[in-house]
Amino acid sequence: KDKLSDLVSRIKCLIAVKGLRDSWGELRKSKRSGNLISNADQLYLTEEDFIDVMDDGVVKLLLRDLDIQVYNPSGMFDTFDPDNSGRITLPDMIQAFMKLRGEPQKNDIIASWVAIRSLHEKF
Repeated sequence: KDKLSDLVSRIKCLIAVKGLRDSWGELRKSKRSGNLISNADQLYLTEEDFIDVMDDGVVKLLLRDLDIQVYNPSGMFDTFDPDNSGRITLPDMIQAFMKLRGEPQKNDIIASWVAIRSLHEKF
């Protein structure tokens, strides 16, 4: 849990430092205090932001510590964007990280096969 918290903190830090289009948490400077603020209801990353974050060395180390293998970040965006909105929310990202942990199990493969078969039967 601490590693996941570290990962989320690192991602927020990267977004703040890089100033990526007011994306993750609509990070922006408060007019009064000059501090970064965040609107938790609007947390998201675009595909470009996602690739930049996933290419960060510290993020890669934290992912490895969480037993998450990421070989091609640009090809993984769809995995993190279940509603195909072009944006990844914080909850979407955490859910995807948790699903990607460890080696694939036989039941993971079977569940995917069953889901595809079910869709095929509907159409």
